Amino acid sequence: MSAPAQTASVVGRLAASLRQHLVGHPRILGAVARLVGPSVAADLAASYISDEGGGAGPPVVLCIERLLFDKDIAELRRRGSVRYLTVSSAIVGRLQAAWVPKEMRQQTYHLTYGGGRYDRARRLTDRFALDFVRLAVRRHDVGAIMSANIDYWQDESLRRACGRLGVPFLVLLKENHTIPGSLATTVARHRRAGLRFSGPVAVFGERTREVLEASGACPPDRVWLTGAPRLAPWHDMELPAPARRDAVVLLSYASPRYRSPETFRAAAAELVEASPALVARGLEPIIKCKNAEDAANVERLLAAIAPAGHAVTVKVTEPLPPLLARARLVLGFNSLALLESLLTRAVIAVPAWGDAVWPRDRLMIDTTDLEARRLFRILEESNGWRELLRRAEGDADTAAIDDELGRARRRFLRRFFHVPEESDSVALVDAFVRHHVGPSRAGADDGCGRPR
Repeated sequence: MSAPAQTASVVGRLAASLRQHLVGHPRILGAVARLVGPSVAADLAASYISDEGGGAGPPVVLCIERLLFDKDIAELRRRGSVRYLTVSSAIVGRLQAAWVPKEMRQQTYHLTYGGGRYDRARRLTDRFALDFVRLAVRRHDVGAIMSANIDYWQDESLRRACGRLGVPFLVLLKENHTIPGSLATTVARHRRAGLRFSGPVAVFGERTREVLEASGACPPDRVWLTGAPRLAPWHDMELPAPARRDAVVLLSYASPRYRSPETFRAAAAELVEASPALVARGLEPIIKCKNAEDAANVERLLAAIAPAGHAVTVKVTEPLPPLLARARLVLGFNSLALLESLLTRAVIAVPAWGDAVWPRDRLMIDTTDLEARRLFRILEESNGWRELLRRAEGDADTAAIDDELGRARRRFLRRFFHVPEESDSVALVDAFVRHHVGPSRAGADDGCGRPR
Protein backbone atom coordinates (compact mmCIF):
# COMPACT_ATOMS: atom_id res chain seq x y z
CA MET A 1 0.00 0.00 0.00
CA SER A 2 1.36 3.44 -0.95
CA ALA A 3 2.16 6.02 1.74
CA PRO A 4 -0.82 8.30 0.79
CA ALA A 5 -3.15 5.29 0.83
CA GLN A 6 -1.84 4.22 4.22
CA THR A 7 -2.37 7.76 5.57
CA ALA A 8 -5.93 7.84 4.21
CA SER A 9 -6.63 4.47 5.78
CA VAL A 10 -5.38 5.62 9.18
CA VAL A 11 -7.39 8.85 8.93
CA GLY A 12 -10.51 6.91 7.97
CA ARG A 13 -10.17 4.46 10.88
CA LEU A 14 -9.59 7.29 13.33
CA ALA A 15 -12.64 9.19 12.04
CA ALA A 16 -14.82 6.06 12.26
CA SER A 17 -13.70 5.46 15.83
CA LEU A 18 -14.42 9.07 16.76
CA ARG A 19 -17.88 8.97 15.25
CA GLN A 20 -18.72 5.83 17.23
CA HIS A 21 -17.75 7.58 20.46
CA LEU A 22 -19.43 10.88 19.57
CA VAL A 23 -22.92 9.51 18.92
CA GLY A 24 -25.19 11.52 21.21
CA HIS A 25 -22.47 14.08 21.97
CA PRO A 26 -22.31 16.34 18.88
CA ARG A 27 -21.64 19.49 20.92
CA ILE A 28 -18.06 18.45 21.59
CA LEU A 29 -17.26 18.20 17.88
CA GLY A 30 -15.38 21.53 17.94
CA ALA A 31 -13.03 20.34 20.65
CA VAL A 32 -12.45 17.11 18.73
CA ALA A 33 -11.68 19.02 15.52
CA ARG A 34 -9.10 21.18 17.32
CA LEU A 35 -7.44 18.02 18.59
CA VAL A 36 -7.36 15.97 15.36
CA GLY A 37 -7.05 18.70 12.69
CA PRO A 38 -8.92 19.47 9.44
CA SER A 39 -8.32 16.19 7.56
CA VAL A 40 -9.62 13.86 10.27
CA ALA A 41 -12.46 16.32 10.99
CA ALA A 42 -13.41 16.20 7.29
CA ASP A 43 -13.47 12.40 7.35
CA LEU A 44 -15.59 12.55 10.50
CA ALA A 45 -18.04 14.96 8.83
CA ALA A 46 -18.22 12.72 5.75
CA SER A 47 -19.14 9.77 7.97
CA TYR A 48 -22.35 11.66 8.88
CA ILE A 49 -23.56 11.83 5.25
CA SER A 50 -27.02 10.25 5.12
CA ASP A 51 -28.72 8.55 2.20
CA GLU A 52 -32.38 7.97 3.08
CA GLY A 53 -33.51 7.15 -0.41
CA GLY A 54 -35.20 9.21 -3.07
CA GLY A 55 -34.61 9.37 -6.80
CA ALA A 56 -32.25 6.88 -8.36
CA GLY A 57 -29.97 9.55 -9.82
CA PRO A 58 -27.61 10.44 -11.30
CA PRO A 59 -26.89 13.13 -10.54
CA VAL A 60 -26.32 12.75 -6.81
CA VAL A 61 -26.62 15.98 -4.81
CA LEU A 62 -25.38 16.44 -1.24
CA CYS A 63 -27.61 18.89 0.66
CA ILE A 64 -26.36 20.80 3.70
CA GLU A 65 -29.44 20.15 5.81
CA ARG A 66 -30.90 22.61 8.32
CA LEU A 67 -34.23 23.54 9.90
CA LEU A 68 -37.05 24.18 7.37
CA PHE A 69 -34.76 23.22 4.47
CA ASP A 70 -35.31 19.63 5.64
CA LYS A 71 -38.97 19.95 4.58
CA ASP A 72 -37.92 20.73 1.01
CA ILE A 73 -35.35 17.94 0.99
CA ALA A 74 -37.97 15.46 2.21
CA GLU A 75 -40.22 16.28 -0.76
CA LEU A 76 -37.31 16.22 -3.21
CA ARG A 77 -36.47 12.73 -1.99
CA ARG A 78 -40.07 11.56 -2.01
CA ARG A 79 -41.11 12.91 -5.40
CA GLY A 80 -37.92 13.71 -7.34
CA SER A 81 -35.76 11.81 -9.81
CA VAL A 82 -32.42 13.17 -8.57
CA ARG A 83 -30.76 11.43 -5.61
CA TYR A 84 -30.45 13.79 -2.63
CA LEU A 85 -28.10 12.97 0.23
CA THR A 86 -27.79 15.06 3.39
CA VAL A 87 -25.29 16.11 5.99
CA SER A 88 -26.32 18.27 8.93
CA SER A 89 -25.27 21.91 8.90
CA ALA A 90 -24.88 21.59 12.67
CA ILE A 91 -22.22 18.89 12.21
CA VAL A 92 -20.36 20.83 9.51
CA GLY A 93 -20.61 24.06 11.50
CA ARG A 94 -19.57 22.66 14.87
CA LEU A 95 -16.46 21.06 13.39
CA GLN A 96 -15.43 24.29 11.65
CA ALA A 97 -16.13 26.30 14.81
CA ALA A 98 -12.87 24.82 16.10
CA TRP A 99 -11.02 27.35 13.93
CA VAL A 100 -13.56 30.11 13.19
CA PRO A 101 -13.60 32.96 15.74
CA LYS A 102 -16.98 33.45 17.40
CA GLU A 103 -17.58 36.90 15.92
CA MET A 104 -17.06 35.48 12.43
CA ARG A 105 -19.78 32.86 12.86
CA GLN A 106 -22.63 34.92 11.47
CA GLN A 107 -24.64 34.99 8.30
CA THR A 108 -23.43 37.35 5.55
CA TYR A 109 -21.11 39.44 7.72
CA HIS A 110 -18.54 36.64 8.00
CA LEU A 111 -17.36 38.03 4.66
CA THR A 112 -16.27 41.32 6.25
CA TYR A 113 -13.58 39.77 8.48
CA GLY A 114 -10.03 39.60 7.12
CA GLY A 115 -6.39 39.48 8.14
CA GLY A 116 -4.60 37.68 10.96
CA ARG A 117 -6.60 34.99 12.67
CA TYR A 118 -9.50 35.37 10.24
CA ASP A 119 -7.32 34.46 7.25
CA ARG A 120 -5.89 31.56 9.27
CA ALA A 121 -9.45 30.39 9.99
CA ARG A 122 -10.21 30.40 6.27
CA ARG A 123 -7.06 28.40 5.49
CA LEU A 124 -8.01 25.73 8.03
CA THR A 125 -11.66 25.54 6.98
CA ASP A 126 -10.56 25.40 3.33
CA ARG A 127 -8.41 22.35 4.12
CA PHE A 128 -11.38 20.79 5.91
CA ALA A 129 -13.77 21.55 3.04
CA LEU A 130 -11.44 20.31 0.28
CA ASP A 131 -11.02 16.96 2.00
CA PHE A 132 -14.73 16.75 2.81
CA VAL A 133 -15.84 17.39 -0.78
CA ARG A 134 -13.25 14.91 -2.13
CA LEU A 135 -14.56 12.25 0.25
CA ALA A 136 -18.20 12.97 -0.65
CA VAL A 137 -17.38 12.55 -4.34
CA ARG A 138 -15.28 9.43 -3.85
CA ARG A 139 -17.58 7.61 -1.44
CA HIS A 140 -21.01 8.68 -2.66
CA ASP A 141 -20.48 9.74 -6.29
CA VAL A 142 -21.68 13.23 -5.36
CA GLY A 143 -22.02 15.47 -8.40
CA ALA A 144 -22.96 18.72 -6.64
CA ILE A 145 -23.30 20.33 -3.22
CA MET A 146 -26.54 22.18 -2.39
CA SER A 147 -26.88 24.85 0.29
CA ALA A 148 -30.00 26.53 1.65
CA ASN A 149 -28.58 30.05 1.21
CA ILE A 150 -25.90 32.08 -0.52
CA ASP A 151 -24.31 33.48 2.64
CA TYR A 152 -24.13 30.95 5.49
CA TRP A 153 -20.73 30.97 7.18
CA GLN A 154 -20.87 27.19 7.67
CA ASP A 155 -21.16 26.63 3.90
CA GLU A 156 -18.69 29.24 2.64
CA SER A 157 -15.63 26.98 2.75
CA LEU A 158 -17.58 24.29 0.89
CA ARG A 159 -18.41 26.81 -1.83
CA ARG A 160 -14.72 27.67 -2.22
CA ALA A 161 -13.74 23.99 -2.24
CA CYS A 162 -16.32 23.21 -4.92
CA GLY A 163 -14.92 26.02 -7.04
CA ARG A 164 -11.40 24.61 -6.78
CA LEU A 165 -12.49 21.03 -7.49
CA GLY A 166 -14.93 21.74 -10.30
CA VAL A 167 -17.95 20.50 -8.35
CA PRO A 168 -21.11 22.60 -8.86
CA PHE A 169 -22.23 24.47 -5.75
CA LEU A 170 -25.97 25.08 -5.98
CA VAL A 171 -28.36 27.02 -3.75
CA LEU A 172 -32.02 26.27 -3.12
CA LEU A 173 -32.78 29.42 -1.18
CA LYS A 174 -35.00 28.57 1.80
CA GLU A 175 -35.39 32.24 2.78
CA ASN A 176 -38.50 33.44 0.99
CA HIS A 177 -39.12 37.14 1.47
CA THR A 178 -42.76 37.61 2.40
CA ILE A 179 -42.67 40.61 4.76
CA PRO A 180 -42.09 43.97 3.02
CA GLY A 181 -39.77 45.36 5.67
CA SER A 182 -37.43 42.39 5.39
CA LEU A 183 -36.79 43.06 1.70
CA ALA A 184 -35.06 46.38 2.31
CA THR A 185 -33.21 44.97 5.32
CA THR A 186 -31.81 42.08 3.28
CA VAL A 187 -30.77 44.31 0.39
CA ALA A 188 -28.92 46.59 2.82
CA ARG A 189 -27.22 43.64 4.52
CA HIS A 190 -26.00 42.20 1.22
CA ARG A 191 -24.65 45.57 0.11
CA ARG A 192 -22.88 46.33 3.41
CA ALA A 193 -21.10 42.96 3.32
CA GLY A 194 -20.25 43.22 -0.36
CA LEU A 195 -21.94 39.85 -0.96
CA ARG A 196 -21.41 38.41 -4.44
CA PHE A 197 -22.54 34.92 -5.38
CA SER A 198 -22.10 33.89 -9.00
CA GLY A 199 -23.39 30.31 -8.74
CA PRO A 200 -26.84 28.98 -9.66
CA VAL A 201 -29.66 29.89 -7.25
CA ALA A 202 -33.24 28.57 -7.16
CA VAL A 203 -35.77 30.74 -5.32
CA PHE A 204 -39.31 30.18 -4.09
CA GLY A 205 -40.88 33.46 -5.14
CA GLU A 206 -40.56 36.53 -7.34
CA ARG A 207 -39.96 38.87 -4.40
CA THR A 208 -36.85 36.92 -3.39
CA ARG A 209 -35.50 37.10 -6.92
CA GLU A 210 -36.04 40.86 -6.85
CA VAL A 211 -34.09 41.12 -3.57
CA LEU A 212 -31.09 39.24 -5.01
CA GLU A 213 -31.05 41.42 -8.10
CA ALA A 214 -31.57 44.69 -6.22
CA SER A 215 -28.72 43.96 -3.81
CA GLY A 216 -26.36 42.96 -6.61
CA ALA A 217 -25.66 39.67 -4.80
CA CYS A 218 -26.52 37.45 -7.78
CA PRO A 219 -26.41 37.88 -11.57
CA PRO A 220 -30.03 37.87 -12.82
CA ASP A 221 -29.37 35.12 -15.35
CA ARG A 222 -28.24 32.75 -12.56
CA VAL A 223 -31.49 32.97 -10.57
CA TRP A 224 -34.20 30.39 -11.30
CA LEU A 225 -37.80 30.59 -10.11
CA THR A 226 -38.89 27.12 -8.95
CA GLY A 227 -41.26 27.55 -6.02
CA ALA A 228 -40.90 25.60 -2.77
CA PRO A 229 -40.70 21.78 -2.91
CA ARG A 230 -42.42 21.66 0.50
CA LEU A 231 -45.62 22.80 -1.27
CA ALA A 232 -45.49 20.00 -3.86
CA PRO A 233 -47.87 17.65 -1.99
CA TRP A 234 -50.69 20.13 -2.61
CA HIS A 235 -50.34 19.71 -6.38
CA ASP A 236 -52.23 16.41 -6.42
CA MET A 237 -53.81 16.30 -2.96
CA GLU A 238 -57.54 15.65 -2.72
CA LEU A 239 -59.07 17.75 0.05
CA PRO A 240 -61.58 15.99 2.30
CA ALA A 241 -65.26 16.88 2.21
CA PRO A 242 -66.40 19.53 4.74
CA ALA A 243 -67.86 17.00 7.17
CA ARG A 244 -64.51 15.14 7.27
CA ARG A 245 -62.45 18.20 8.12
CA ASP A 246 -62.01 17.36 11.75
CA ALA A 247 -59.21 19.62 13.06
CA VAL A 248 -58.99 23.12 14.47
CA VAL A 249 -55.39 24.31 14.18
CA LEU A 250 -53.57 27.12 15.96
CA LEU A 251 -50.21 27.63 14.23
CA SER A 252 -47.78 28.42 17.03
CA TYR A 253 -46.32 31.90 17.18
CA ALA A 254 -45.22 31.51 20.79
CA SER A 255 -41.57 32.16 19.92
CA PRO A 256 -40.21 35.56 21.06
CA ARG A 257 -39.25 36.37 17.46
CA TYR A 258 -42.95 36.85 16.65
CA ARG A 259 -43.15 39.53 19.35
CA SER A 260 -46.82 38.83 20.04
CA PRO A 261 -46.79 36.72 23.21
CA GLU A 262 -49.97 38.13 24.75
CA THR A 263 -52.04 37.57 21.64
CA PHE A 264 -50.77 34.01 21.33
CA ARG A 265 -51.49 33.32 24.99
CA ALA A 266 -55.04 34.64 24.55
CA ALA A 267 -55.58 32.53 21.43
CA ALA A 268 -54.23 29.42 23.20
CA ALA A 269 -56.45 30.09 26.24
CA GLU A 270 -59.54 30.38 24.05
CA LEU A 271 -58.63 27.10 22.31
CA VAL A 272 -58.23 25.38 25.70
CA GLU A 273 -61.59 26.76 26.82
CA ALA A 274 -63.30 25.54 23.65
CA SER A 275 -61.53 22.18 23.48
CA PRO A 276 -64.05 20.03 25.44
CA ALA A 277 -66.91 21.12 23.18
CA LEU A 278 -64.77 20.61 20.05
CA VAL A 279 -63.75 17.12 21.14
CA ALA A 280 -67.38 16.29 21.95
CA ARG A 281 -68.23 17.07 18.31
CA GLY A 282 -65.45 14.81 17.04
CA LEU A 283 -62.98 17.60 16.32
CA GLU A 284 -59.31 17.68 17.33
CA PRO A 285 -58.02 20.99 18.75
CA ILE A 286 -54.34 21.25 17.76
CA ILE A 287 -51.43 23.61 18.28
CA LYS A 288 -48.88 22.97 15.53
CA CYS A 289 -45.34 23.80 16.66
CA LYS A 290 -42.22 24.41 14.62
CA ASN A 291 -39.78 22.25 16.58
CA ALA A 292 -39.22 20.54 19.91
CA GLU A 293 -38.19 23.76 21.65
CA ASP A 294 -41.33 25.55 20.48
CA ALA A 295 -43.45 22.58 21.62
CA ALA A 296 -41.86 22.60 25.08
CA ASN A 297 -42.64 26.31 25.45
CA VAL A 298 -46.24 25.75 24.34
CA GLU A 299 -46.66 22.82 26.72
CA ARG A 300 -45.48 25.01 29.62
CA LEU A 301 -47.90 27.74 28.57
CA LEU A 302 -50.82 25.29 28.40
CA ALA A 303 -49.94 23.91 31.82
CA ALA A 304 -50.08 27.46 33.23
CA ILE A 305 -53.40 28.16 31.48
CA ALA A 306 -55.03 24.87 32.51
CA PRO A 307 -53.25 23.28 35.50
CA ALA A 308 -55.97 20.65 35.78
CA GLY A 309 -55.45 19.50 32.19
CA HIS A 310 -56.87 20.21 28.75
CA ALA A 311 -57.89 18.49 25.51
CA VAL A 312 -55.50 20.35 23.15
CA THR A 313 -53.00 18.25 21.18
CA VAL A 314 -49.54 19.70 20.61
CA LYS A 315 -47.99 18.44 17.38
CA VAL A 316 -44.44 18.86 16.09
CA THR A 317 -43.42 16.14 13.66
CA GLU A 318 -46.62 15.64 11.67
CA PRO A 319 -46.14 17.04 8.13
CA LEU A 320 -48.05 20.24 7.55
CA PRO A 321 -49.96 19.42 4.31
CA PRO A 322 -52.02 16.44 5.61
CA LEU A 323 -52.61 18.25 8.90
CA LEU A 324 -53.85 21.44 7.29
CA ALA A 325 -55.91 19.52 4.73
CA ARG A 326 -58.14 18.18 7.51
CA ALA A 327 -58.56 21.58 9.19
CA ARG A 328 -61.83 23.47 9.19
CA LEU A 329 -60.35 26.44 11.07
CA VAL A 330 -56.77 27.77 11.20
CA LEU A 331 -55.30 30.74 13.05
CA GLY A 332 -51.73 31.92 12.47
CA PHE A 333 -49.53 34.99 12.41
CA ASN A 334 -46.63 36.03 10.16
CA SER A 335 -45.62 32.50 9.17
CA LEU A 336 -45.18 30.58 5.92
CA ALA A 337 -47.50 27.93 7.34
CA LEU A 338 -50.26 30.56 7.40
CA LEU A 339 -49.71 31.14 3.68
CA GLU A 340 -49.76 27.39 3.07
CA SER A 341 -53.22 27.33 4.63
CA LEU A 342 -54.45 29.15 1.53
CA LEU A 343 -54.26 25.82 -0.29
CA THR A 344 -56.90 24.33 2.04
CA ARG A 345 -60.62 24.87 2.39
CA ALA A 346 -60.33 25.91 6.03
CA VAL A 347 -61.48 29.23 7.43
CA ILE A 348 -58.22 31.14 8.00
CA ALA A 349 -57.99 33.70 10.80
CA VAL A 350 -55.31 36.32 11.46
CA PRO A 351 -55.01 38.16 14.80
CA ALA A 352 -55.07 41.94 14.57
CA TRP A 353 -55.54 42.93 18.19
CA GLY A 354 -53.24 43.64 21.13
CA ASP A 355 -49.54 43.07 20.49
CA ALA A 356 -50.29 41.64 17.02
CA VAL A 357 -51.09 45.14 15.73
CA TRP A 358 -47.97 46.08 13.78
CA PRO A 359 -46.98 48.50 11.00
CA ARG A 360 -47.93 47.22 7.54
CA ASP A 361 -44.31 46.72 6.44
CA ARG A 362 -43.79 44.18 9.26
CA LEU A 363 -46.86 42.10 8.43
CA MET A 364 -47.01 39.17 6.03
CA ILE A 365 -50.76 39.67 5.67
CA ASP A 366 -51.61 43.35 5.35
CA THR A 367 -54.82 43.54 7.36
CA THR A 368 -55.88 46.69 5.48
CA ASP A 369 -55.63 45.01 2.06
CA LEU A 370 -59.12 44.49 0.59
CA GLU A 371 -58.32 41.11 -0.98
CA ALA A 372 -56.71 39.91 2.25
CA ARG A 373 -59.84 40.90 4.17
CA ARG A 374 -61.92 38.86 1.73
CA LEU A 375 -59.75 35.73 2.06
CA PHE A 376 -58.87 35.87 5.76
CA ARG A 377 -60.92 36.53 8.88
CA ILE A 378 -59.12 39.55 10.32
CA LEU A 379 -59.74 39.41 14.07
CA GLU A 380 -59.55 42.86 15.63
CA GLU A 381 -60.75 41.61 19.03
CA SER A 382 -60.02 38.37 20.90
CA ASN A 383 -63.71 37.49 21.05
CA GLY A 384 -63.61 37.09 17.25
CA TRP A 385 -61.48 33.96 17.72
CA ARG A 386 -63.86 32.74 20.40
CA GLU A 387 -66.78 33.10 18.00
CA LEU A 388 -64.95 31.24 15.20
CA LEU A 389 -64.18 28.39 17.59
CA ARG A 390 -67.86 28.18 18.51
CA ARG A 391 -68.89 28.18 14.85
CA ALA A 392 -66.28 25.50 14.02
CA GLU A 393 -68.41 22.97 15.88
CA GLY A 394 -70.50 22.99 12.70
CA ASP A 395 -69.16 22.76 9.15
CA ALA A 396 -71.15 25.55 7.46
CA ASP A 397 -68.24 28.02 7.30
CA THR A 398 -65.75 25.59 5.77
CA ALA A 399 -68.39 24.24 3.36
CA ALA A 400 -68.91 27.78 2.05
CA ILE A 401 -65.32 27.94 0.73
CA ASP A 402 -65.99 26.90 -2.87
CA ASP A 403 -63.82 26.41 -5.96
CA GLU A 404 -64.01 30.08 -6.92
CA LEU A 405 -62.71 31.20 -3.53
CA GLY A 406 -60.09 28.46 -3.71
CA ARG A 407 -58.79 29.92 -7.00
CA ALA A 408 -58.73 33.39 -5.46
CA ARG A 409 -56.68 32.04 -2.57
CA ARG A 410 -54.18 30.46 -4.96
CA ARG A 411 -53.83 33.77 -6.81
CA PHE A 412 -53.16 35.51 -3.50
CA LEU A 413 -50.55 32.89 -2.59
CA ARG A 414 -48.69 33.74 -5.80
CA ARG A 415 -47.86 37.13 -4.30
CA PHE A 416 -45.43 35.18 -2.12
CA PHE A 417 -44.66 31.82 -3.78
CA HIS A 418 -44.27 30.61 -7.32
CA VAL A 419 -46.99 27.96 -7.67
CA PRO A 420 -46.62 26.04 -10.96
CA GLU A 421 -49.80 24.81 -12.61
CA GLU A 422 -48.67 22.06 -14.99
CA SER A 423 -46.07 20.42 -12.75
CA ASP A 424 -44.83 20.89 -9.20
CA SER A 425 -41.82 22.59 -7.66
CA VAL A 426 -39.94 19.31 -7.18
CA ALA A 427 -39.90 18.79 -10.94
CA LEU A 428 -38.63 22.36 -11.41
CA VAL A 429 -35.84 21.90 -8.84
CA ASP A 430 -34.86 18.60 -10.46
CA ALA A 431 -34.65 20.42 -13.81
CA PHE A 432 -32.55 23.17 -12.18
CA VAL A 433 -30.14 20.55 -10.82
CA ARG A 434 -29.87 18.61 -14.08
CA HIS A 435 -29.22 21.78 -16.05
CA HIS A 436 -26.23 22.67 -13.90
CA VAL A 437 -24.91 19.21 -13.06
CA GLY A 438 -25.90 16.85 -15.84
CA PRO A 439 -26.31 13.09 -15.56
CA SER A 440 -22.60 12.30 -15.29
CA ARG A 441 -19.27 13.80 -14.34
CA ALA A 442 -17.26 11.33 -16.41
CA GLY A 443 -14.07 12.62 -18.06
CA ALA A 444 -10.69 13.90 -16.89
CA ASP A 445 -9.45 13.79 -13.32
CA ASP A 446 -11.06 16.54 -11.24
CA GLY A 447 -8.88 16.31 -8.15
CA CYS A 448 -11.60 14.43 -6.28
CA GLY A 449 -9.96 11.03 -6.53
CA ARG A 450 -11.84 9.72 -9.57
CA PRO A 451 -12.16 10.51 -13.28
CA ARG A 452 -14.82 12.78 -14.66
